[in-house]
Amino acid sequence: MALSMLRFTRVKLVTQVTQKGELPWVLPLLKNVPKINENQQAGYPTGKHYNPLYRRERREKMFTEINDSGMPSEKEMKNMPYDELRKIQKKFGIKKVNPYDKNISMTCTLEVVEKYKPPEGDGKSSLLSAQRAKDELNDVKGKSQSLLAVRKIKKYEEFDSKSFASFAQEIYIQAYSLLQDVKHNKKRLLELVTEKAYPEITTGLLYKTLHWEFMETVQPPKVVLVRVMEIPQFGEFAQITVRFHTKQKLALYDRFGRLMFGSDELTKDVLEYIVFEKHIVNLYGLWRIHGKIPLEMEDSNFPIVNTGKKPAEDVLEEESELEESTT
Repeated sequence: MALSMLRFTRVKLVTQVTQKGELPWVLPLLKNVPKINENQQAGYPTGKHYNPLYRRERREKMFTEINDSGMPSEKEMKNMPYDELRKIQKKFGIKKVNPYDKNISMTCTLEVVEKYKPPEGDGKSSLLSAQRAKDELNDVKGKSQSLLAVRKIKKYEEFDSKSFASFAQEIYIQAYSLLQDVKHNKKRLLELVTEKAYPEITTGLLYKTLHWEFMETVQPPKVVLVRVMEIPQFGEFAQITVRFHTKQKLALYDRFGRLMFGSDELTKDVLEYIVFEKHIVNLYGLWRIHGKIPLEMEDSNFPIVNTGKKPAEDVLEEESELEESTT
């Protein structure tokens, strides 16, 4: 308020000096007061508009919305019947909002379409056994379905079973190598493994140490089964089963550094049937590991050393005394 009064008095005194030619005694006190331009509006300490006219209209304008489009307000639309509401939404181009309609992105299937049945004694028995010959004959009969599936894949990309087998082996080696540090390689693992297979291969590895090393291939990788399935509204998914016969080293340690399974020095022959999947309709789809075909000769109940807290010495002494008293 004082600053505005000083501005007003300075303007008034300057006009008096120009008229009388005298310097008033108040003028030296007003040297530091900022000057006002002709086009600059003076500020008022109360924040009111400089023109008191139309004050009521300006106040109402701040709290009312002018609707010139003819569309009813939100309160009116809430009380409308559903049919009238849909007509108004279509008229003004309002999209129907349904809380239950959400976009779903399906990047992989939930299962293996057809599990390949390996011939009996694969990797161990000779080709001259009777059961092995029957299994080989059944594989020949199932190749026709694989050829039809390959034709569907070729509609979207170039495909060759031999080159794909070597490409699948590279994915296989990279994925198993990244399992040695799951915590820091999760993003890269999901590029090599589907969302269905990720929890299956990483379960139980958080507080354990895994050492894995690929040594060599005993037999070259081979595509044994190709299938394409179509899911409504999501397109076609391709699954390819590849046979791997390799030599590897595997050792699993617990959180205390004790060996639970395998060995760092012993090399073993490993025969596996790995299923790879891709959303072939998707332009940015990737071939990823989707699952594994279990073999009949595999023993899943391998021994694992359980870990726990070491008991105190006094507890051991009490237990030994109880055993001696009972005997």
